[in-house]
Amino acid sequence: MSGGIGWGGARRAIRAAAAAAVNAQADLGAERTRERAPKETHELEESIFVEHATEADLTAQIGTDVEYARYQHEALYLEHPDGGQPKYMESAVIGGDSRNRLTRAAVDAFQRTLPG
Repeated sequence: MSGGIGWGGARRAIRAAAAAAVNAQADLGAERTRERAPKETHELEESIFVEHATEADLTAQIGTDVEYARYQHEALYLEHPDGGQPKYMESAVIGGDSRNRLTRAAVDAFQRTLPG
């Protein structure tokens, strides 16, 4: 292929764009998770982290290392007078308008990253 980026370059560009798309979703998901996390001490909210995807591994992860995070997430009967909600992580990525916003973030990042 003369005058172009070639198959190897095209593959790298697509994988870079895919990683950017996955990371945009993960970053937005983490931001929305922090917004929904219980706020009593802010420890849980501040502990939310993202492990970003790479071109070699197109997997990202949103998580926390706070021991009680699962309990706070799953216990629907808990009250959160200082803000936050149960299912704070789940609702951040699949609830309400989350799917549309995450999809839009991925598409925008993919398009921004592709050359030309």
